[in-house]
Amino acid sequence: MNTVRNIVVSMTLAAIAMSGAAQARGNGDRDGTRHDDTRVEQRAERRASRDRAGIDGYDRVDRRQDRQRARLIQGRRSGELTRGEFRKLKKQQRKIGRMERRFSSDGFLSGKERRRLERAQDRASRRIARLKHNDIYRGSGNRYAYRNKERRGAYNRHW
Repeated sequence: MNTVRNIVVSMTLAAIAMSGAAQARGNGDRDGTRHDDTRVEQRAERRASRDRAGIDGYDRVDRRQDRQRARLIQGRRSGELTRGEFRKLKKQQRKIGRMERRFSSDGFLSGKERRRLERAQDRASRRIARLKHNDIYRGSGNRYAYRNKERRGAYNRHW
């Protein structure tokens, strides 16, 4: 009797795990973005809790993170960012978010912490701009294509 119950329990758990994996796959858009709305909502909730607690100094950081995230999504949708570039930039944004949460854990943002956050955001902003304008885009038909066809010869690549 125990073996039958164990089999039923294991099959139930496997079905639950498979449905969770299917939902996780289904949450993404065609452009590879996931949970961006929930992240913005979470940031808004953190902002509201900081306001209630009287923690000051995170407004600028949060607004800038939101703008950078919007730039990433726009770049991915327009084809200015490839999938790999988008992934690297998202990873950098997650790292900045972790840094921000770590700094806010004590309830105070010192000048040194603010400078570190702003420097990290400066680096991320420059990297976003550089990768959005590097003449590589997701072309239709080709895996990667150069916007300027006359430059293909300069790179010695024939698609």
